[in-house]
Amino acid sequence: VLTATNTIANALTVQGDLTLSSNQSVTVQGTGSYKRGNKVRHIAATSGFGNGVFTETRVQADGTVGVLYIPVQVDEGERFTSVAILVDPAGAGVMTIILQRVTPPTTVTTVASSSTSGSAQQTITFSGLTETVTSSTNYYQIRVTFAASGDQVYNAMVTTDIP
Repeated sequence: VLTATNTIANALTVQGDLTLSSNQSVTVQGTGSYKRGNKVRHIAATSGFGNGVFTETRVQADGTVGVLYIPVQVDEGERFTSVAILVDPAGAGVMTIILQRVTPPTTVTTVASSSTSGSAQQTITFSGLTETVTSSTNYYQIRVTFAASGDQVYNAMVTTDIP
């Protein structure tokens, strides 16, 4: 067992596992890799684009059925474990929420999807995801299809790890 309170003067070679206390970092240079536990990103719906009225805290359907796209920033090698999105349907129709992988120029693949109706604020959660970002040319987005005027989207929480 090696214990250091400040720094290690020379390079450290580890043949096996290296465990750090919480909130500590390891820098890996070159083509090395590392694993980590869950990382949660909070994404405002207002960072997206599409149909709707954008306010400081939410996006609301503005009288037409429309679509909102919320970009999800992830790095190559990360794996989605869950996505949760806070919505408030207006009570008419069905809102559809889809996590999509986009491979330019034209391929769109559904990673997870759900729909909801009613008139109560609710969190839609996709859990148990195993989608790993394998190409830096792919990107991800959450697509929300509004069903009625007054449908609202607030924010999303995206949880990833590095397997």
